[in-house]
Amino acid sequence: MIKKQKKQLAIQNAVMAVMEKNRSTWQSVAELSHKYDRYIRNLKKTEDYFIILQADLKPLKLKRKSARNILIDRLFPVTSVLAVFANDTGDRMLAKTLINKVTELEKMNSNALSKYGIRILKSTGRLLNPQPERVRKGPKQMISGYGITGQHLESLKDALDNFIRADVDLKETRLIKKKSKARLKKRIRYNKALLVSIDRMIHLFRDSHKAFYNAYIKSRIPGEADAVTSIKQVPPVQEAVAPKKEAVAPKKEAVAPKKEAVAPKKGAVALKKGGVKPRKAPSTASSSTTKRPVGRPRKTPASGTLPAAIKPAASRGKGKAQKK
Repeated sequence: MIKKQKKQLAIQNAVMAVMEKNRSTWQSVAELSHKYDRYIRNLKKTEDYFIILQADLKPLKLKRKSARNILIDRLFPVTSVLAVFANDTGDRMLAKTLINKVTELEKMNSNALSKYGIRILKSTGRLLNPQPERVRKGPKQMISGYGITGQHLESLKDALDNFIRADVDLKETRLIKKKSKARLKKRIRYNKALLVSIDRMIHLFRDSHKAFYNAYIKSRIPGEADAVTSIKQVPPVQEAVAPKKEAVAPKKEAVAPKKEAVAPKKGAVALKKGGVKPRKAPSTASSSTTKRPVGRPRKTPASGTLPAAIKPAASRGKGKAQKK
């Protein structure tokens, strides 16, 4: 059972105990009495369902497991002999239906194992006690020659009946518990709705019967919050106590963070105090080294004449004198 349902059922029982103890207080209210009667009927049914849910399935499971093991022990020897018989007689249809490994029988579920046991029991009985018109010729066609007797079939039938009975008992108990759980939830839900109305009508006794009112509210506090709508327990009168003032810690003054030194940029020249900013160095390239455009030949002086820059000084002086 779910923990939440257990908790709700415990609260509903606590409410019933308070109401029964103070029946003379609220019994005069007709509608409250009518709703409480319906509440008690539902609560008694929930207790019956709760007893069913508490039933232990372990004994039934052990009983079915034991019957299952006995059935497999009785079934496997018969199927092994039938496999030999089918191989000797060439009965392929019978050989296809046989299971020759114990592990495969153990893996089968309850329904499949029951059906397989019934089929083997019928097939073996038909071969052991054949009808006169279906008797086959030859000594090898009789299953009794392989060691199968009526005692094997009787023990197999008893083991099969016990297993089927144990399996049915366990399944029926599980089904009853499943239905009881659904009905229990339904009854708890009905009582929860009834308690909402009862909670509101209990306000009539808040001032006239405070002991009953407080006891009822105390039984409802562990329940769901939405079920107890706007219901609060009447607190006792207490002297007001002045709250203590908490000590206020002094504020710490903010400390300005130190400025980080800025690294100088690459290529920058540091200047001393009073120093002079250095001038840029003049370009060493002269006008004579300027490149001429490609394709134009350099002018050369005519033969027999010298350029003015390389004439001798005497000739330059004569000319000046003649001008004077």
